[in-house]
Amino acid sequence: MDEDEEIYVCADEDLAEVRDDEVVDTPPSRNREVLEPRSSEMRLEEVELLAELYVQNKDQYHSKFKTGSKLSKKWAISLSELGFAPRTAGQVKQKILDMKKKARKYLSDERREMTKTGGGKCSKKPAPNWLVALCSAMKKDGTGHGISGAAVARDLLVQIQPRARREPEARVQPHSQPEQISQSETGSLPEPTNENSDDSRSAPPNGESRRGNSSASSAVRTGRCVPRLRTVIRSRRSEVEELRIRMLQKECELVTFRLEAERKRLNAEQAREEYYNLKIRRMSDDVT
Repeated sequence: MDEDEEIYVCADEDLAEVRDDEVVDTPPSRNREVLEPRSSEMRLEEVELLAELYVQNKDQYHSKFKTGSKLSKKWAISLSELGFAPRTAGQVKQKILDMKKKARKYLSDERREMTKTGGGKCSKKPAPNWLVALCSAMKKDGTGHGISGAAVARDLLVQIQPRARREPEARVQPHSQPEQISQSETGSLPEPTNENSDDSRSAPPNGESRRGNSSASSAVRTGRCVPRLRTVIRSRRSEVEELRIRMLQKECELVTFRLEAERKRLNAEQAREEYYNLKIRRMSDDVT
């Protein structure tokens, strides 16, 4: 029994030596001691590098060809070469999605702040450099809006509706007389009219009154936007008129320049003719 135990002990020692030799002989790229164990969270350096690569090759990454999957694999290798942790293509794709979500949220917050200031400058939240670069790239491509343009307009109308409720205005219902509207504003009920009279009109049903209220509210909302549009149109027209005036001035300057050049040319020809005439006279005088 003692001999068997000694044999087993020697075998264990040999296996330990073999394992140590394998670890020493493995190349540094495959050695587990060089890289940390795989982690889900990326460091700031990895995120900055990934954002830079994504912004530079955005169109190629989202193309329908196989270049997108190849790029994710290449980027995973380049991130692994930083030495923090080994990365895979799946981690790269998931991180890109998370980064785009953060960028869309940042842009939506910025638009919300701009609506508070009436479309002017607003206070921006502090953001890292990679997020600012990604947001600017998404703005250029038009992918920064997580929702469609109709939904954005709907959100703006929802923000305008409370103001319309705070400031009630006289809403004209269809099939209503001006006398009834004035009396309803003062709080008194309209007087009953004769059914046989030609001026009497039947009261509209509930559906038509609701439609009238909705149309009146939409008219109120659009009426508030009309002055702004008019001012914008006037400013654009003034800019166009200024450009036309400048073009006319340039054309006048060009015409005057051409006239001046033509006048100089005629003067030069006249001087040349006078010179030749004088020369001919001298030659004739010499002959005589």
